[in-house]
Amino acid sequence: MGRLCEMGHWRGVLKLLTDMIKKGVMPNTRTFNIAIRSLCIGRKCSAAKSLVCNQGFAANVVTYNTLIDWFFYHRTPSEVGRLMSDMAAGNIAVDEVTYTIFVVRLCRDGNFAKASSCFLKSLENGLSMDLLGVLINRLAYNGKIMETIRIFQNMRERKGFSLDNSVFDLTIERFCRAGYCHDKYIHNLNSILDAML
Repeated sequence: MGRLCEMGHWRGVLKLLTDMIKKGVMPNTRTFNIAIRSLCIGRKCSAAKSLVCNQGFAANVVTYNTLIDWFFYHRTPSEVGRLMSDMAAGNIAVDEVTYTIFVVRLCRDGNFAKASSCFLKSLENGLSMDLLGVLINRLAYNGKIMETIRIFQNMRERKGFSLDNSVFDLTIERFCRAGYCHDKYIHNLNSILDAML
C-alpha cells in the first residue's frame, strides 16, 4: 500500500484496503493513514475526511495532520477548522508537525501575524523552539523585519521563553541567507540586531 501511495495509485490502495476488510483483516492505524494520504494525493480529500469520521478506524494525530495539510493546500480553511474541532473532541493533541503545517501554510498565504501567533502558541503548549527556524526562514525571505521583531518582543513578555544565542544565531543566519548581509540591506539587519539587544 505504501508503494502504491508513493506512485500515486490511490485506487489501488483503496482496493487493497477494501480487500483487507472483506477478508476480515482490520487495518491498523499506519495502514489507515496510508489510505488517507493516498486519497488526498488523488484529490479525494472529502472522501478521506469521511473515512476518518467513520468510527471503525482509529485516527491519530498523523491522520489529522495529513488532512489538515491537504485542506490547507486546497485553500479550504473552514475544513481545517472543523478538523481541529474534531481533534479536540477526540482528545487528540496537536503536535509539532501540526504547528509546522500551520506556520508554513499561513506564511505561504501571506498571513505572517497568524503564523507568528501559532508559533507562540506552540511554545505555550510546551513544544520545542525548532519551529522558530521554519518561521524565521519564511519571514526572512518575505522581508518581514517588523514581524520578526514582534516575535522577539512577545517572547520576552512571556515568562519562560528566553532569547538566547541559538535564537540570535539562527535569525542572523536566515536573514543573511535571504540577502540581508549585503550593503544595500544591512540597515534592515541592524534593526533585528537592535531588537535582539
